[in-house]
Amino acid sequence: MVRSDDDLVFLFHAESTDLLDGMEDALLKIQDEGQSDELVNLIFRALHTIKGGAATFQFSSLVEFVHNAESLIDKIRNKSLELSDEIIEFLFEVKDHINTLIEEIIQNDCKEIYDDSLALKTSEYIVKLKRFLNADITKKINKESQSIKSDVQKDEDKESEESENRIISKIDERLKPEIEEIEREFKR
Repeated sequence: MVRSDDDLVFLFHAESTDLLDGMEDALLKIQDEGQSDELVNLIFRALHTIKGGAATFQFSSLVEFVHNAESLIDKIRNKSLELSDEIIEFLFEVKDHINTLIEEIIQNDCKEIYDDSLALKTSEYIVKLKRFLNADITKKINKESQSIKSDVQKDEDKESEESENRIISKIDERLKPEIEEIEREFKR
């Protein structure tokens, strides 16, 4: 059984703290100077290292949470998601939350025992991370949906116009004798 006074746990805690500080510095630099591959990679490596350390000690909730954050950064790193101001602000919250989860583990003698509010907050952050992760898919779905709606509307408009033309044709056919009579009257 791993205990919070183990040297390895102490190292994990100290390294995680340093990595989170580095993550914060990178986020601040991105805010000030703009995004760079180097800074995004630094954030990715910090999260990846923390996830690996947490997995070593079988801190499964921490691993899951950090994995979602790492996946978000990976999408940004691979240029499939833009690093917006909203995401940067959220990543500051994520960094603080990772720190809180690690501190709770250390205080609970290396057990992932979270109170209800912390567990709820973790779940809320995971939902938000997944929302960001799926943002590009959602955009594609919305764009395709708009295109389909437009196509359907065009088809309906065309059908409506064709239907109106058929009605006018039928009216013309049925009223042809009356129309001809009126035309003859006007010619006189």
